[in-house]
Amino acid sequence: MKKKVHLLPVALAFFIGLGTVGCGNRQKTAGTAPETVTSGVSEEESTKQETESQTAEEVPAYPVGSWDDDYILPDAQTHIYTQEELSSLTREELRIARNEIYARHGRMFKSDDLNTYFSGKSWYQPSVEADAFDDRVLNESETGNLTAVKEAEENAPSEMVTCPKMGREEFPKIDGSTATIPLSQAIYRLATGATEQEAERFIEHDKTTQAYLNLIWGQETDLVIAYEPGESVKKRLKEEGDNLIIKPIGRDALVFMANQGNSV
Repeated sequence: MKKKVHLLPVALAFFIGLGTVGCGNRQKTAGTAPETVTSGVSEEESTKQETESQTAEEVPAYPVGSWDDDYILPDAQTHIYTQEELSSLTREELRIARNEIYARHGRMFKSDDLNTYFSGKSWYQPSVEADAFDDRVLNESETGNLTAVKEAEENAPSEMVTCPKMGREEFPKIDGSTATIPLSQAIYRLATGATEQEAERFIEHDKTTQAYLNLIWGQETDLVIAYEPGESVKKRLKEEGDNLIIKPIGRDALVFMANQGNSV
């Protein structure tokens, strides 16, 4: 049984490490006179044309989207994306992109997070149960994109999440479920450099429902890390204007183990 873990952020952000690319300078060979070209185009117009040409070359013909866009792969039905075009997507975005191909045809999903994500898209019309879906409705481009995205998922590097450094007095008040206390403590230690014992003393959670209510009522709570809110909390959210930002950040699973002699 899997549950989604939600993050309600107000004052904390995480960053993905970015690589830098250096640019070298080329020098002219000594004693070589600069070439001149005579044409009917002014220097200003020539520079403008060159800039426009470079800009056109930099814009990919088939750009990919993001979580907030209607589609991550907007041209999936007519174009098979290359690995280079897919390279900017994270592993989780690639997973969404792969299932987006099915969602276009009304496929329903067994995973709650996928159903929630696609239900937020105006174009999604769930009409086919997952077990009843027939892949033969996919065209050649869509089938090719399934293969391309799966390859990109396999080659996608693991992401190193870092946390911005801040003073303990600046750290936001985190609340949430008891199950996410270790996560909150880890964030606190990463951000402030606190010891494990200091994090245990500083971080306290009031359990899922109360944590959401604390945030809704503005009781000095800036951030909640917990499972998806229950119906009573969702009702209260609507009453208060539903002005919180809710982001799924992960999934966990409950594993039940028993002795071999257990008759259950």
